[in-house]
Amino acid sequence: MASIGSMQMSLKAANAGMLGSKVSNRGTPVCKVASAKATKMDTKVSCVATPDKAPVSFPAKRSAVEIIKEDSDYLRHPLMEELTTSATNINEAAMQLMKFHGSYQQDHREKRAFGQGKSYQFMMRTRQPSGFVTNQLYLVMDDLADQYGNGTLRLTTRQTYQLHGVMKGDLKTVFSSVIKAMGSTLGACGDVNRNVMGPPSPIKNFKYIECEKTSNDIADLLAPQAGSYYDVWLDGEKFMSSQMESPEVTKARADNSFGTNFDNSVEPIYGTQFLPRKFKVAVTVPGDNSIDLFTNDLGIVLIFNDDETEVVGYNLYVGGGMGRTHRNADTFPYLAESLGFVAKDDLFYAVKAVVACQRDYGRRDDRKQARLKYLIATWGIDKFRTVTEQYFGKSFQAEAPLPAWEMKTYLGWMDQGDGKEAYGISVMNGRLKGAQKMALRQVIERYELPVRLTGNQDIILCDIAPAWKQDIVDTLSKAGVVHTEDVDGIFQKSIACPAMPLCG
Repeated sequence: MASIGSMQMSLKAANAGMLGSKVSNRGTPVCKVASAKATKMDTKVSCVATPDKAPVSFPAKRSAVEIIKEDSDYLRHPLMEELTTSATNINEAAMQLMKFHGSYQQDHREKRAFGQGKSYQFMMRTRQPSGFVTNQLYLVMDDLADQYGNGTLRLTTRQTYQLHGVMKGDLKTVFSSVIKAMGSTLGACGDVNRNVMGPPSPIKNFKYIECEKTSNDIADLLAPQAGSYYDVWLDGEKFMSSQMESPEVTKARADNSFGTNFDNSVEPIYGTQFLPRKFKVAVTVPGDNSIDLFTNDLGIVLIFNDDETEVVGYNLYVGGGMGRTHRNADTFPYLAESLGFVAKDDLFYAVKAVVACQRDYGRRDDRKQARLKYLIATWGIDKFRTVTEQYFGKSFQAEAPLPAWEMKTYLGWMDQGDGKEAYGISVMNGRLKGAQKMALRQVIERYELPVRLTGNQDIILCDIAPAWKQDIVDTLSKAGVVHTEDVDGIFQKSIACPAMPLCG
């Protein structure tokens, strides 16, 4: 593994050519200085994002993806042009931008014909904070899988759908159908905040209701704002109004008291370059680790008062990530470390501070070293906390004590606490197909049920009246759906990439 010293020097060199500075074609940084005085702190922050001058020994360098983002007009070009060509694929630049819109271009290796090149198709990934899916969206996704996909729906470990096998000419129909069903794919992939995870609990109590609200608020706070998503897929019509988000979210996003934002930018948090790499957030309540909190770039735990009737604040954990590159010893998995505790009214500002620190100091020269975990491994958590506090304007407090964690599966029958029940169904490796998919469609459509997707690639049927239980069990049993009590414990907790043979 590279020495800490060499990693710091490389990081400093990369920072000279990234966000917070304007870079000419020759890579010469011109620092745009911003100053702020942090509350309760004597430190005056000047030019947080970049060094005062470029390092002499390490010229600025950026990866090719950074140039593509900068030249894209906030993720529009050349994607919009490439989608209109007669080719079955899109070029490299458009392919990189396509990720931000929630899709990957893929090659079906098993359908390649000798001498005919690659068999191109596209995967679409949805965005569902806490894994919640309305009845309307579920039915639309089921229809799209049959009409435009490969007949299957894949459930991911981040509580989203993946729809595979979409041809280039059908992309606009598929994307617009999801948007008009009040779904979204924006930010499901790409160098932005990904789907915000939360416990898929169907239980209607204060803790889980507040947790789901927090997940949705964070998703709104960190969603791209420039409007390119609607330009590409709805010809500029913004189908879902920003008025749907919480006013507190809107206020926090606009706040630039401590240098988290780009002034007068249509992307106030992300700017033209967005983040160095993907950014993953998970939100949960004390004790519930169904979403693998410590494997996320940012983990948020709600802290309640003694009788659990009020949120008093949040514990924050940073730097998690399980990915590594084969045969690259400089890459490694990392569990998130404690950043500290913030009061209830400070959460959105603290989240922005963490994102801004990664945005401005994460490496942009080497994408294999660009995740937040590598910045924290290089700096150490204490330095990361100090720099993040400059963007936050406050000091983080000591984390609140927590009970032991439990890996909840949410399988089987559950009392929601509102007179209705929920039923968690194990889905082998997240693949909904054949008779199982058809039976689920029948009961979900018949009783107008919403569903929740779990981090273990399973599905929960919600809002079931007791009188419907037997019919649901009989319908699923006839289709060969294995009920929880009959599922082997190994299979219950097994997970796998849902995309084979299409990814990689």
